[in-house]
Amino acid sequence: LQQTAEQLAASDSAIKLRTSIEALSNQLISSDGITCYELMQSGLVQALIHAFGCTDDSGLLKAGESVHVVDSVALLMRHHSATEPHSLSTSAFGVLLSRLQEALGLVEELRVNEAYQTGADELQPPAHMLSKQVRFSVSPAGSQVTTNTASSEQMEQIRRSFQTIRVSVHAVSTFSVLEAYLRPRIALLTRSNRQRRRQGRQTDEPEASTSGNLADESRSGNLQPQHARLGTRADSSASEKSEQAPERGARCDREHLRMLQMIAQASGIDLRAAGLIDGLNADADDGNGSSDSEADDDNMASEQSSQGAAGSNQNSAANNGETLLDSPGDWHLSFILRIGNVERTVSAADNIFRVIYELCHCDPVLKGANPWMQTFELQFYVESGPSLPVSSEAPPHQLLAHLHGLHVDQELETSIGKRGASIVQLLRVLSDLTPQARSIARIDDMADSDRLFINHKVTAKTARQLEDPLIVVCSALPSWCYRLAGFAPFLVSFETRLALLQATCFGYSRNINYWQNLARRERRGSSNASDSTQIPLGRVQRQKVRISRHRMLESALKMLELYGTPKSILEVEYYDEVGSGIGPTLEFYATISRCLQERELGLWRDERSPVPEAHSEYVYAPHGLFPAPMDSTSVSDSTQSSEPADALPPNDRTVQLFKFAGHLISKGLIDGRILDISLNTEFWAAVQRYLLPASSIKTATPWSWAQLEAVDAQLAKSLRYLYRFVEAKNEIYTRVELSPAQLQNEIDAIRNPDDQAAIADLALDFTLPGYPSVELRQGGAEIPVTMSNIHSYIDLVAEWTLHSGVRAQVAAFCQGFDRVFSSTCLLMFTPTELCNLIGQTVADDAYWSGSALRDSIKMENGFSLESPEVCMFIEFLELLDQAERRLFLQFVTGAPRLPLGGFHALHPPLRLTPRQAVLPLKPDDYLPSVMTCMNLIKLPKYSSFKVFSQRWKQVMVEGQKSFHLS
Repeated sequence: LQQTAEQLAASDSAIKLRTSIEALSNQLISSDGITCYELMQSGLVQALIHAFGCTDDSGLLKAGESVHVVDSVALLMRHHSATEPHSLSTSAFGVLLSRLQEALGLVEELRVNEAYQTGADELQPPAHMLSKQVRFSVSPAGSQVTTNTASSEQMEQIRRSFQTIRVSVHAVSTFSVLEAYLRPRIALLTRSNRQRRRQGRQTDEPEASTSGNLADESRSGNLQPQHARLGTRADSSASEKSEQAPERGARCDREHLRMLQMIAQASGIDLRAAGLIDGLNADADDGNGSSDSEADDDNMASEQSSQGAAGSNQNSAANNGETLLDSPGDWHLSFILRIGNVERTVSAADNIFRVIYELCHCDPVLKGANPWMQTFELQFYVESGPSLPVSSEAPPHQLLAHLHGLHVDQELETSIGKRGASIVQLLRVLSDLTPQARSIARIDDMADSDRLFINHKVTAKTARQLEDPLIVVCSALPSWCYRLAGFAPFLVSFETRLALLQATCFGYSRNINYWQNLARRERRGSSNASDSTQIPLGRVQRQKVRISRHRMLESALKMLELYGTPKSILEVEYYDEVGSGIGPTLEFYATISRCLQERELGLWRDERSPVPEAHSEYVYAPHGLFPAPMDSTSVSDSTQSSEPADALPPNDRTVQLFKFAGHLISKGLIDGRILDISLNTEFWAAVQRYLLPASSIKTATPWSWAQLEAVDAQLAKSLRYLYRFVEAKNEIYTRVELSPAQLQNEIDAIRNPDDQAAIADLALDFTLPGYPSVELRQGGAEIPVTMSNIHSYIDLVAEWTLHSGVRAQVAAFCQGFDRVFSSTCLLMFTPTELCNLIGQTVADDAYWSGSALRDSIKMENGFSLESPEVCMFIEFLELLDQAERRLFLQFVTGAPRLPLGGFHALHPPLRLTPRQAVLPLKPDDYLPSVMTCMNLIKLPKYSSFKVFSQRWKQVMVEGQKSFHLS
């Protein structure tokens, strides 16, 4: 093995590389075999990385050698043991992957983060951890803290007047909760101090001596007695007191109103919209007359205007004797958290638990301590400028794009270990070479190759990490989860990566909602479960929108522009229809998905259907939708998404609709909706190429015949026909005995062996076949294709079809996708997996077998699996063809496709209940009816299977595109 490794490292030609790979193949499939220990100790891992990969900084295969490398991998796939059945897993390639996976499982050093749990916590559902609270001792920061505060005197006043307080906060919150709690109190405290100083300058010395008591009352938080005392300083006579009483009462009301406004503003509450301000003003009118009410309104107006002009407020505040803290938008709080000997400056946007977890793991004493029983020291200080926006999303996902090169970064190497990093790098190289090598070796079983790259230990650790709700919700996942998902996603199973996508990209409120729903389902199955997990931490808002069925696409464009945000779940209803809930919403997504496939829009390549009259309204793309090429130079840079699609030039309209398609798909993903749109695997490959940084991809993207056949089989067939001319010309160039004149004569005499046609007989020019408006080069319509430039023509047609002609559409698609969550998350999946995730198919007969249906369907109100109606129902479903399956699903669920996992994944599950006939009608007189929001089928007790089938086929056709009461 060491000799083979040395030969691989010294392979400087294709022949030497092939010889070394053949020797390695024989060793892998021999009766003795290779152990993972021998693989690591022999140096084969580094030798294979050197032979298959590259050592420069670009992270790409060596120029000119990629063909030989792919052939070498294909050679590994073709070598099998004589005693084993021929499959990819038993080939030399499969044995090599198996040994690499075993070695990685032995040497990896991935650590799983776990939130501290007490014995009582372990007996509760996982979501119980989301109710945990953290205790803080909050005080102003010391004078040694250097800040950009406008006035250090203000902080000194706060230090003198603010008493240390202890608060408990939910660990899943951010520090913005504490800022919202402290801001109005700090502002009120500063204003009270300023008022006392102003009144102290206007009163006698004995009156000023009471300021110490006032400060004590302010620190105690008893604000109302403080305002009352501020109004009773004059001690002249009883008559003066009685005259000043109305004025003091009005002042108290105004101070109270200002305090409410500051607290409400920090909490995001509009007092005027809630009707609270009007109530306070009415009370002031009754007690003090109209003048006091007008004064209150003036004060409120001045405060609101100060929030809108933050830049000029500081100067005006200084002229009026006010301070920075009187302008709510001009300052914010920052915090210093001290745990043990470690401290960190945190902002309002930082998550509380994540910061505490990281700091505790920096202190060996506190690493295993119970954080729920400790009180952490938290200091705050005032800084000028507005607060940073608080984001509940996971850490940046550009990590996925930056890690898609062929080199392991330093942090991943630290997490997984140096030996593990080398194995992962080799697996990454082999994974990238597998599609082309599998095509050369003529291996069609893609699922088998995908299974070989999954590491079960890494998958188990990732799944275990995602089972900790506090770690997931607080975005405290270890960095290796993101880095492996970006650099080597194939190591983790598809289901686990999908769970990682949902946990890291879908936002705080959706994560909270997921865990609470999970706890609710567990509580239904256990009578001893408590309601402790039902805490108001987060709730996904539902945005209901009512639209008309006329001009659906235009309505959808406007609706997504207004309401297509990740903050809420979109639900659609239709005018003049009573249906609401998930059924009409799923039908909306399915209908819009089909609208985007209309032929008249010209968005997609359209093959000729073998049945001319079938689906003439929509494009025919049996291998999935791929953008029709267009010249991106004619796209306007000033296209606004708010403009009607019909009013835009054709190419600008195409870009806008692709942006809308990306927005629709990302919104459907985050809301859990089923989309009726099947995109080509090469489209997703183009999207992933666009998402990679420029340093990770070649300037000229190569193409292959397999890619071209996947997009347009007829075009690939035509180009292969033309390539026969190229092969004939290349063979003539190998005849060295010919003179230049003879060489040219032989080339001019080339004919295609199939039909004896010359290249001039084809009358081709440098425009894209089927798209005469797209020129492959400048002035291409006037340039004929000849034997001298036919090879360039083939390359340009393939390149424009796969890359240049769709670049603008792909970029627009990603821009629209980013409006909901980052499109770089798509790098976690292969193009085939994305096709299954976005456009789930109904073609899998396993979902429609009798056994699968019996396991998935629930019976209610007297029905059982032995009931004649249920037996007829299952038999009816088994006999449906593909078109009828779509109609059935559309009628029952609102979507013409099944979710991932088939009928088992429907939520709620598909249920059957009998529908009783009312005399004088008989059951045969009724049609089946459904509640799409509940996936509930009301099934009459038909007399025969013939009647059953007739009624169902009638309702499947006539019961579409409307939701009414049955």
